[in-house]
Amino acid sequence: MSNLQRVIVVPRNGYINRIQAWASSATLATELGASCSVMWEPETVAAAAASDLFRDDAIASTFITAHELTTLLGQPHDSLPRYLTVMRPKGVVVLAGHDRGEQTFMAELASLLASDPDLHTLVIIAGGIFSLPTTTSFLEKRAHFYAVLPWNQAILGRLSPTHNQNTQLPYLALHIRGTDRATSAPTNNSIEGALKKRINSQELRSLFIAADSAASLNYWVKRTAALGYVPWSLPVRTLDRSSVIAGIDAMTDWISLGHAQSLIYSATSSYAHEAAVATGHYQACLALEAGVSRQSIRKLARVARNVVSYPSRHGWLRSQS
Repeated sequence: MSNLQRVIVVPRNGYINRIQAWASSATLATELGASCSVMWEPETVAAAAASDLFRDDAIASTFITAHELTTLLGQPHDSLPRYLTVMRPKGVVVLAGHDRGEQTFMAELASLLASDPDLHTLVIIAGGIFSLPTTTSFLEKRAHFYAVLPWNQAILGRLSPTHNQNTQLPYLALHIRGTDRATSAPTNNSIEGALKKRINSQELRSLFIAADSAASLNYWVKRTAALGYVPWSLPVRTLDRSSVIAGIDAMTDWISLGHAQSLIYSATSSYAHEAAVATGHYQACLALEAGVSRQSIRKLARVARNVVSYPSRHGWLRSQS
């Protein structure tokens, strides 16, 4: 039995990695009978501040500042060593999994908290999901957490006009990663095959589409309409991922994916996977990936491209003056 009173999470990396870390920390805090606070810092890959995404009342009650965290730790959090750091005089333990990930340390952390009654504050610096060894129904707990996230009017206002028009009936969703270079990324044929099976097996025709490029979105809007769907999407305002607007757009797309009855997506996408969790119908969602033979062909093609480009990449073909 631990004496933990407070969990503070410092979410890192992209927006969904951050939301996952918050959900994981909140779940852990609840299971240990502690409160959960958030110290949100913008990064290049997630430029939006907390105030750009979340309600003021939630920020006032749940979020803390970098100065408050530094005062607690006695130093900036990014100056701490990796992995598990115990600061016994302060009653604080810090978890920063970095290259090894937080899940690697969950059993050790649980044992540490149970054996040291003087540890009352846990600081987690993380992006992604993690859970205690004793955690059960983690998918369902994350789905519930996502359903009550305190989005602000910048998010909800962007959702309202399109949702009022398109979500009066249940809808399906499709997430496309047109820029996906993973060898396991699904082919267009496999995505289309999944869409055909869905439209033949159920009555839903309304289809929300989110894509990471305008070209991919336009292609699938036309293709799904030809298959008999009624496709719709949210307006794309910018493709500059370092901008705050891009962050707001990414989150509104994610919320829309998470409100669907079912989602078709690439198994390589953590963004779409967590949207599938958020639907509350995870088992009804379909994660696609390329077959073994297709992956092998792609790997060989990548090796061939690297061999061909090696001389130019290493300056062997530069003209001599």
